[in-house]
Amino acid sequence: MRTDWLSKFTIVESMDLLESQIAVIDQDGVIVAVNRAWTSFTASNDGDMVTSGLGVNYLTVLEEAGEDLVSRQIRDILQGKASQSAYSYPCHSPEEERWFCMKAVPVKKDDVLYGALIIHENITETELYKQETTEVLESMTDAFLSINEQLFITYINSGAAQLIQRKKENVIGRHVLDVFPEAVETEFFSHYENVFKTKKAARFEAYYPALSTWFESSVYPQKNGGLTVYFKDIRDRKKAESQLRRAAYFDELTNLPNRRFFIKHLHHMIEAKQQKGEGCAVLFMDLDGFKNINDTLGHDTGDVLLQEIAVRLRDKAGPDHFVSRLGGDEFLIIFSGASNDEEVLAFTDLLLSIVKEPILIDQNAPLYITASVGISLYPVDGDTPDELMRKADMAMYQSKKLKGNQAVLFHDELHQHLERRLYIEENLKNAAENDEIFFMYQPQVNARTGKIIGFEVLSRWKSAKFGWISPVEFIHIAEESGHIADLTRKMMKESFAFFQKLRTDCGFSGFLSINLSSKLLTDPGFAEEVRTLYEQMNWPKETLEIEITESVPLFSSEHVFDNLEDFRKQGICVAVDDFGTGYSALSYLHDFPLDKIKVDKQFVDQIDKSSRGEALLSSILHLANSLDLLVIAEGVETKRQLDWLVSRDCFRIQGYYYYRPLGEKEVTALFEKTETF
Repeated sequence: MRTDWLSKFTIVESMDLLESQIAVIDQDGVIVAVNRAWTSFTASNDGDMVTSGLGVNYLTVLEEAGEDLVSRQIRDILQGKASQSAYSYPCHSPEEERWFCMKAVPVKKDDVLYGALIIHENITETELYKQETTEVLESMTDAFLSINEQLFITYINSGAAQLIQRKKENVIGRHVLDVFPEAVETEFFSHYENVFKTKKAARFEAYYPALSTWFESSVYPQKNGGLTVYFKDIRDRKKAESQLRRAAYFDELTNLPNRRFFIKHLHHMIEAKQQKGEGCAVLFMDLDGFKNINDTLGHDTGDVLLQEIAVRLRDKAGPDHFVSRLGGDEFLIIFSGASNDEEVLAFTDLLLSIVKEPILIDQNAPLYITASVGISLYPVDGDTPDELMRKADMAMYQSKKLKGNQAVLFHDELHQHLERRLYIEENLKNAAENDEIFFMYQPQVNARTGKIIGFEVLSRWKSAKFGWISPVEFIHIAEESGHIADLTRKMMKESFAFFQKLRTDCGFSGFLSINLSSKLLTDPGFAEEVRTLYEQMNWPKETLEIEITESVPLFSSEHVFDNLEDFRKQGICVAVDDFGTGYSALSYLHDFPLDKIKVDKQFVDQIDKSSRGEALLSSILHLANSLDLLVIAEGVETKRQLDWLVSRDCFRIQGYYYYRPLGEKEVTALFEKTETF
């Protein structure tokens, strides 16, 4: 057995430094060198160096163990027919489950083949992660399959196998068109081809004749060139579509148009009246004392009463006017012929008179009820459905104060109810410029070390007129009024400058987390502003984190998807704020460009209060871990909550247990204590 050629290869000298078990075999398959890990592993697993040590023919050992295929693959390498081979196998000990991957590569120098390198690498952690991921995919309610670039099916979960009426083992590894030959003539195949071509996700509904089934499908491109497909059977939904359409626009109890239909009709009415230069009115009617009838006579009696009132209003209003039920004991009516206040009030008095007529139910004593009505006029009080409805609602509450059976027209005095909102809307810009709106920073802590790892920027407004105004209130108004972009620019400018100061003067190396509105994320121009400002700061990657709030408009927008994907390419971390409180779907966690989820305070509050709540929180943490997403818990206030979370490997913490939101001076003071970061 010649081994003099081993000196040509430096790998032999450094094999003992590697944790994997490594052996070198010559062209005949004889082991000519092993590293310390190989010898140690053989000894600790009751092995025998006589059958696995120097001088042993490794190929013979494999063949005697029944591993003929592996032996042939290594022979191909020794004969120069193959450049590598890999084989994964379990190797469990009494104490633990273990998996290894045996790799074989040629040992060559100057195009001369001397033998092969045999490497046994411990892949237990990777294998367990795959098993956890598979468990998550198998537990999904959605059907799921994965297709590679050559259109071969690489994975299918049990839900998908059941839907397509195939066994998993008869599907995995086969070409899509072998399993679904009829698909080539359907929308499915054309959508798959388009996703391959454009690298953009597609969502569609299509009928598959071979299974006589409608499917809703979401197709996402994979980084490796394949496709991920989520789909579900929507036969029942399709069968019920006509009923659903009616349910979407009509009230089930009274058969009157509902709120959605009312808004749609009012929008068309406004357009028609605008063209003709005419007016109309919105009447908001609320029955007086209806709750007492429900409480004393029961909901069945209340329902019959509502049905009778609906019939009376519809019959009396006639085809020229529009009557709908908003919900509960509230009705919305469009009076289409409003030329002056007196005409509207006369029509309203007619409706009030027919409402208060006695109502007989099951031969019992007659019931008497009255109504209160608020009225807004187009175009005097507004030119949008929302504005007219809000002002009619305000007028209705004013009529309630008159003890019922009254109608009130919206007027200027009612503007006091709108004053706060209008003040906020009109003063947002000035408040930002004069620093009534300012920013605070709440630390995020690594609970394992107690060190601050980052800060979330939080907006605050102390108004000269109203005092403290909740960010929930003024940010929502900023989004609706179009001021959110300017407010966000101020936030980024000031917080980035302060954060740069922390990095320069205090040596802080953590991250800064900012919240971005979904409205801004749909704007390519604003997204470019964020990217440009981030590049100008020249911070290391993952120094900036963007928090988004989960919602249907957010996760269904291609613009948002593309912008967040671009952010991540720049090294900006993308986190979902208030996770689990909005639009949650496993498919967006799987394919949307995300790095982190923030577990909402309402889940943290369940610790020690609800076993079901704790179970749900545990599931969220496990799911995030399986999908390789970072997790931070917010709203942590007690030591018990902290210990519970840390014991489940959720150690990124934000909340009053560690720190309240801090001003810039307070943050700077923190860094005088070197143990904080």
